[in-house]
Order: sequence, then C-alpha cells, then structure tokens
Amino acid sequence: MNTKYGTTNLLNGAFKCDSDRGLFPTRETPRVVAPRYSHAAHRALIALRSASDNRPFHALSDKHYLMEVEMLRPGTIVPSPSTTSRDINDLYLELSKNVRNYFRVRLFLSLMYSNSNII
Repeated sequence: MNTKYGTTNLLNGAFKCDSDRGLFPTRETPRVVAPRYSHAAHRALIALRSASDNRPFHALSDKHYLMEVEMLRPGTIVPSPSTTSRDINDLYLELSKNVRNYFRVRLFLSLMYSNSNII
C-alpha cells in the first residue's frame, strides 16, 4: 500500500467496508438544511446530538465548542450540561409514553384479531 495516498486509502477502505455492510455512502458531503434559529430548537438539537452520538454532557462547556458557537452565532447562550441532561430525561419520559401506547394498541389489535379467527 502506497503511503503517499494515505487519506485516499483510508477513505477507499471506509467506503469498501460500508459497501460490504450494505451501506452505499456517497463521497459528497450531505447538504444540511438548518431551520431558523430559536433557543428551543437549539436546545432540542443539542439534546438530540448528545443522545444519538453518546456525547458527554460536559462537552457543552468545552471552551473550544463555546468559541465555535460564538463565532457562528454571536451572543448565543449554550445550555449547561445539567440542562441538556434534564432535557434528554424529559424527552425520554414523554416519548416513552408514545412507545407504551403504541405497544398497547398493537397488543389490543393482535388480541382482537386472534380472537376473531377463532369464531
């Protein structure tokens, strides 16, 4: 393997690995369409990113992250790690009700249809 093409080799290996797993990524950077800024949307996005990527909450108080946020949108207040933790917990508690109700309906429908087949 020629090391002068190290990054290319790394990318080619990653794409081959993804392809072997049935994923078909493109080499293009995905275009991200961001909604208009609001503090609530910012908190929701931070919670989503923290939860989905298993990011530690204390990363929100990292000085370089705070500098980046200030550079991109001066004056933006980043929620504290404890606020983000509480947001994720609140989201879990509320969304788990939807999951519970979904399975209740599924159970009800499966019982209803299994009983109708007996008659």
